[in-house]
Amino acid sequence: TDEWDGGLLNILQYIDFLILSDEEARNITKYPSGEKDDTNNADFFQHVAKFFRHNSQTYIIMTRGSKGAVAFCEGEMIHDQKTSPEIDNPTDPTGAGDAFAAGFLHGYLGYQAETKGMVDSKISPNAVKGGMQWACAVGTCSVMVQGASVPSKRESIEQILKTISA
Repeated sequence: TDEWDGGLLNILQYIDFLILSDEEARNITKYPSGEKDDTNNADFFQHVAKFFRHNSQTYIIMTRGSKGAVAFCEGEMIHDQKTSPEIDNPTDPTGAGDAFAAGFLHGYLGYQAETKGMVDSKISPNAVKGGMQWACAVGTCSVMVQGASVPSKRESIEQILKTISA
């Protein structure tokens, strides 16, 4: 359908993280369509940040395919995570978004547990950054194999993490 909101803005106040692709962000925020890669510019990032600025308790995590991901909160871009290596011809992108989300949660919760435990309910921007590093590493690994049900090896993820967080 051409309906992209579907009540999303009404529920943002109840969630901590919204993970969406750049295409979904473009459609939800009604960013004018242009060239295929029109989502790879500062104007687009500002547009997304401004659109979601009133939801101060929600971190918006926008995936960008082989270019990584960006995080927004309170109308500002707070982190731009690159992938490394950039995969020009992925074997199979099926499930990459799900792998990204799982990696994000693993990295975010791992950072929270290592630094201050789960007692503090305040979201740490550094924990978001850690989550995005894991997300990009797991997402990158997932596109290098055929099939979405083949789990990535921890060694492969950690190798990519070394290049991402360097």
